[in-house]
Amino acid sequence: MANFLIVVDADEGRRQAYLRSVALAGSPVAGLVRSECGSGVGAAMWWSRPGTPVSQAADDTGFAVVWGDALGGPADTFLGAAEVRRTWAPPGGRWADPAGIPPFDGYHATAVWDGAARRLIVGADLIGLFPLFYWADSQVLLVSSSPELFLSHPRFTREVDALGLAGLLLTDRAVGGRTLLRGVRRVAGGHLLIGEAGGVPVERAQYRFTTSSLHHGLEGPERIELIGSETARAIRRQTRPATRDAVLLSGGRDSRMVAGYLVELGQRPPALTFGRATDHDAICARRVAERLGLEQQLRDYPEQSYPLFARQVARWEHGANGFGSIYGWGMTAPLAALGDRVFTGYYLDALLSPPHALADAATCSFASVYASHIARGLGPATLTELLRHAGPGPGIAQLEEEIRATYLGYGDDDVTRAWCFYLYDRVRHFIGSIPWRLSFGAWPVLPALDRRWMHTMTAMPLAALTERRAQDAVLRGRFPQLNRTPIARPSDDTTPLEPGLLRRAAKALGARPAVARALARIRQRALPEQRYYYRINDFNGGGWRAIRREADAHRAKLHDFLDPAVLNRVLPAPDAELQFEDGLLSTSGLRTLVGVLLWAGDHV
Repeated sequence: MANFLIVVDADEGRRQAYLRSVALAGSPVAGLVRSECGSGVGAAMWWSRPGTPVSQAADDTGFAVVWGDALGGPADTFLGAAEVRRTWAPPGGRWADPAGIPPFDGYHATAVWDGAARRLIVGADLIGLFPLFYWADSQVLLVSSSPELFLSHPRFTREVDALGLAGLLLTDRAVGGRTLLRGVRRVAGGHLLIGEAGGVPVERAQYRFTTSSLHHGLEGPERIELIGSETARAIRRQTRPATRDAVLLSGGRDSRMVAGYLVELGQRPPALTFGRATDHDAICARRVAERLGLEQQLRDYPEQSYPLFARQVARWEHGANGFGSIYGWGMTAPLAALGDRVFTGYYLDALLSPPHALADAATCSFASVYASHIARGLGPATLTELLRHAGPGPGIAQLEEEIRATYLGYGDDDVTRAWCFYLYDRVRHFIGSIPWRLSFGAWPVLPALDRRWMHTMTAMPLAALTERRAQDAVLRGRFPQLNRTPIARPSDDTTPLEPGLLRRAAKALGARPAVARALARIRQRALPEQRYYYRINDFNGGGWRAIRREADAHRAKLHDFLDPAVLNRVLPAPDAELQFEDGLLSTSGLRTLVGVLLWAGDHV
């Protein structure tokens, strides 16, 4: 990617001094190249790996920069900065009106600075996966992909946002755009940031996910054919000529679908899988690569690297997406060695397989959505105790009302509201940080960021999509060579789409509760943990225990916000062996709490 910074500051001496101060400090990983442009009181600086798709256009009247793949325009192709500038800021046009500023497909961020009008407009992909943070006062506007770069500006005062902290601990992600630093906000998904020198920046809605019943009348085979052809088109559309491409292959449905379509297009990209050879993901991915004729590379994360990954999340992301997928920082070097771009299946399942609850209007309500939204946090009761030391201050009730207002603003019916909330406020944060980390190795390609594909999916009856019914049908018909290939899931179940007789018999036997419990005990004693995400997120494992030890030294930094006695009870000493019902979901809130302590070590 680029880790980028835009500064609008009329004090030239201060602006230049600030840019010099961050010039050597803005590269999250080694091997990035610094670039910059500017016009008048506005300037942009970014750090990117050679081969990253970055385009800039600058003159005395302003500049534009595109970081990544922005698809659209009359020719429906990859857009450069000059074309984006003409589209977003036509001479004499009302370019500050969001209704006249078209969104683009693909994973990207875009900025246009009009020096004459002293206006800045910044946008990102359709969902807002690309992180955009901003801070402003009466003299300065700062916009960046990381809040860390704001700290060096002399007008910026470092202060913890108590409500931002509470929201992160409640939900495992930023709430309402707040961050851990007061005054620093993240731009909402589907919004533009529009700011003027010395003015208050505003977020304006640019793109809103919508649902329809357009394809509800299709017969099953017609529906499957349309989904398959539209997915193929979306993947084909994001291929670039003469680029070195790779594909992330986990062994699950989404990544095998992307890999299968790439092979169908005549490509043979190298496949990269993360984990150990004994992991279900690695075993399933190896079988998929063999069937598709792809060269597969397997990489694992050494546990001694976990604290480094966590520090990267704390420093460059300020934990805005939680601390549940810190390992993306370990993907950059292997990706850089494989290619300039990497195709991924991220976000496909958000529309190909929405939660089952969305298919039934009777189960869609704010209460059910809210309960699911906070399931990865510490829980309201625990958090109320933990925050009590801070006095009356921000409370859970205020956060719940803000979340409710966001939910209600997504539409007129609960199904639309629930699906929009799921996409913009859950999935966006849950997987949103991963592509940004990948981009420091190779630029991530997300075929799901395609308006036509999204509108096709959201015009289907939800019941046809849940439990991956439609996706499985597409896979069976389009890639029959993979039907007997095991599928990686966040469990020990790797049943393929078309299991053989022995597989069916074993699954039927394992479905009996007593047999399932016995098999689980045998597996725990005789085999290493094969569930990839459970293993790398093991709160009692060596990697996370090392993170806990490092974070433990910073407990006192947050005593003004978190009750010390409750903190010690909720998060015991690093060497304590904790017991959990589920080693993945039930530890999510604790991982975020540990990450916040780690963040506090350098920021409080």
